[in-house]
Amino acid sequence: MAGLRRAVRLHSDPFVAVDIFVKNNWANVFGYQALKVNKKSKRFSIGVKSSWSFANLIRHHGNAVFLDSSWRNKNENRAPLTFVATTNAAGHMVPCACAAYLSADATTSSFEHLLASLEEEVLKEAEKICEESINDPNLDPDDILYVNAAKIQEQGTWHPAVVMIDKCRAELNALQSVWPETQVRLCQFHILQAICRWDTDAKAGSQKPPGINRKDKPGICAAFREAQRCGNMDDWPAARVTFDAAIKA
Repeated sequence: MAGLRRAVRLHSDPFVAVDIFVKNNWANVFGYQALKVNKKSKRFSIGVKSSWSFANLIRHHGNAVFLDSSWRNKNENRAPLTFVATTNAAGHMVPCACAAYLSADATTSSFEHLLASLEEEVLKEAEKICEESINDPNLDPDDILYVNAAKIQEQGTWHPAVVMIDKCRAELNALQSVWPETQVRLCQFHILQAICRWDTDAKAGSQKPPGINRKDKPGICAAFREAQRCGNMDDWPAARVTFDAAIKA
């Protein structure tokens, strides 16, 4: 951190520095909202982009997209840093879109702006790719990138089929608002983390629900792991009964 503080900055005020950065690198940012604060709300956001990153969303169109935010130890202003990733045919994670997306807060409104900006940029990139495929006869029109770009351009809209998030109601509300047809899945790691921590949404000073006895947590985690192994919807009712019986035992 000391080294970062000694680095040359565009401006002593980080928000003014961001504004200067955007003006000098407008082609590499998206979803920018200059800092605006009033008594009821605050607004600020900036995403860093590249053609390669948004092309990944097009190339792997139809695969799951993963969304996660963190604000601990990321920057001196505790501005939430949001990441977006997808997967390739081998099931490996592929970075895309928001290698770094900063916002003033992690509210439904902020995530709605992020999702809408993502869709806008994907549509722009799809149009650009389609133009390239027409103007360059050496490109393979059967390449999945150009096939998917043509589909997206024809539909005039884009949204992932599936988005995986952690236990964040703001992300869930934003997804249901902007992409109501998208299936939302909860990250299984965060489910186990919540069991171990017994995370709640209770605010400071309010009464929290009873916690889970430490000796009961391993059994609940093991039961959840077994339920995870259910491979299809037809087997789920029986797996759910087994899970319920295990945690009540």
